[in-house]
Order: sequence, then C-alpha cells, then structure tokens
Amino acid sequence: MESNDAPQAPPGWYPDPATGSRRFWDGQAWSDPPPDAATGESRGAGPPKADRPDVLNRLTAQPSTFWAAALACVLMIVGGLGTWATALGFVSISGTHGDGWIVVGAGALGLASLWGYAMDGRALTLLAAVAFGVVGGGTSGYDLHKIVGVGATDLFGKQFQLVHAGWGIYMALGASVVLIFLALSTLTLGPADGRSNAALVFTSVVLAVAAVVVVSNVGTSNAESTTGAASGAASRSASAEEIETTPSEPESPLTAAKVREVLDEYAQFYSSENANALAKTFAPRFTRHDAKHALEDREEALETYERQFSELQHPSYELTTPEITLDQSGATAKSSYTITSQNGTVTGRITFHLISAGGIPQIDKIGVVPTP
Repeated sequence: MESNDAPQAPPGWYPDPATGSRRFWDGQAWSDPPPDAATGESRGAGPPKADRPDVLNRLTAQPSTFWAAALACVLMIVGGLGTWATALGFVSISGTHGDGWIVVGAGALGLASLWGYAMDGRALTLLAAVAFGVVGGGTSGYDLHKIVGVGATDLFGKQFQLVHAGWGIYMALGASVVLIFLALSTLTLGPADGRSNAALVFTSVVLAVAAVVVVSNVGTSNAESTTGAASGAASRSASAEEIETTPSEPESPLTAAKVREVLDEYAQFYSSENANALAKTFAPRFTRHDAKHALEDREEALETYERQFSELQHPSYELTTPEITLDQSGATAKSSYTITSQNGTVTGRITFHLISAGGIPQIDKIGVVPTP
C-alpha cells in the first residue's frame, strides 16, 4: 500500500483498512504485513534488520508515558540492588540478600515487555509489563511492611530499634507503582494522545509516594501496638512490685560458679558441633541477636548454629574470663569469643543472660557482635 493512500496520521499502530489487522504507520508508509496465518510464510513481519530508521520510528512514536514506564523499570532494578534495610544503625543489608532479586528480575522483564510493545503494538505485551510491576510492588511492599513493623526490642534492659528500612526498598516499591500506572496509561492512550502527558507522569509519582507512606504507616502502627502492649505489661508489673512491702531485694537465684559452668558447656558443645546439646542449655523462650541479623527465637537460632557447623571444619570455641553480674532475675555474663577452624579465625564480643528454671541455670538471651 502506497503512503499517499493512507491517512496522514502520526507514526503509531493502527488497524489496516484492508485487512483489519494492526500495522505500523511510520508517518509516510505502512510497515510490511504480518506473516500469513495459513501458510506460515512471512510477508514481511517487520522492517528488515538493516532498516534501523523504521525501528527508531516505532520507538519515537511512543508517548511520554511509555518512556517514563521504561525509566521506572530501570529504577526497580536499581532499587532491588540497593539497600533494603539497616540493622542497628550501621549494618547495611542490600536487596540481593533476599527478595531484591525478584524485583530486579521484574524490572528487567518489564523493560523487555515495553520493548516488545514498541515493536509489535500488541496489548498483551504491555499487560505483561503491568504484571511485572505488580510482582515488584507486591514483593517490595510486603518486605517494607515487615521491616517497619519490627519496632523496638528490649535487649538486656535497653530499647533498640533493630532495623530501619533503606532507600532501595522505597525506590523499588515506588518505581513498581509508577510502572503499573504508566503502562496502563500507555495502553489506554493512542499514539496521538500520549505525547505530552506530564500530568499522568506526575500523578503516577504521587501514587507511588502514597503507596510507600501507606505501607510504612501500617507497619509502624503494628509495631507501636506491639510495643505499647509490652510497655503496658511492664508498667503493670512495676506497679505490682511497688505494692510489695519487702524492704530488700531477694538475692539472685544463681551463683557465679553455676554461670561459669554453663558457659563452659556452651563453648564445649559449640566446639563439638552439637546443636542438640546446645539446645538443652537454652530456655524455652531463648532469643539470639547477631548485629548483622534480626532477632532470632529458639528454633531460628538453632538453625543458625546448624548452618555455622556445616560451614566450619573442626571449630574450637573459646571464651575469655567472663564478667558476671548477678541480679534478681538471674545473671548477665559478658565475654569475648574466638572461633578457630580450618576456615580461619573469627572473633567478637558476646553477652549471655541466664535465668534459673527450677534451680537449673538456662541461657535465655545471647547477643553477638562480631569483630568487623
């Protein structure tokens, strides 16, 4: 079909007046028709590889919402690779340590879908970009909700904000929302309507910010509810203690000798790579906190020990002479540790808190700070 037989419309995908199928109009002429459905032979499904101007025409014919969606895919990739959380204010955790790879993959596939739409004009490829935006947004939104919901944790009598959300997870969530909105906008708008859509791009950014704020606030509200309940319980406990008329505090149920005995067993069981024996020294509500990871309960901590034992070869665990403080609830012991194995030597500081369970000392809290 000659160019002078076609309506003078801007470049873009339009229905073919002769066949009804969609073909690309470059502003002067129609592209070659799609492959023959009956024979499977190509009647010229697109421009020749050497015909780069036609590919360029198809790209430049896309509305501004298309290019903003492509930028959102790039930002999804950057956000997925960036910092998703900061533990204890100084330990940076990137998205590649967890679900960030899902967002990176979704961003890359979103770019591929947008390219496919620019080349074939099919709505299905653009809807695929929307789906990848949903995957990226759902993943980053769920993880952000979990991170901001951690709240403050009591560790050895002090309140610590264990984890803060990082810039990467905010960017991943915001860019995913932008991709969803702008890909749908590109699908809805025609090639002639989407040239100057600054308002739509601005609206998508506003929606992205709103999504981040809503997810963060929901997680924060949950954290405050949990912290408030714990504070209320502590306040009621303190009030009950004030009512008591005992003139002096009772002595600690533990002795320094018993504490040292448990710590010696801990070092011995670690050196023998015996997680089951270690479990017997832990209280039912045992918690372990490593400066590089989130707070672990008893089951999660035992899994960590099992993983360490699988990575180490014939470890030797040694503790320096502990500094033991006895109190009404039990005892606190601070020490330095050294783990020597065929993998090398690892050192750090460790704090134990022990309680008495029927006269038997048990470890209910461990805090570990590895040497950088």
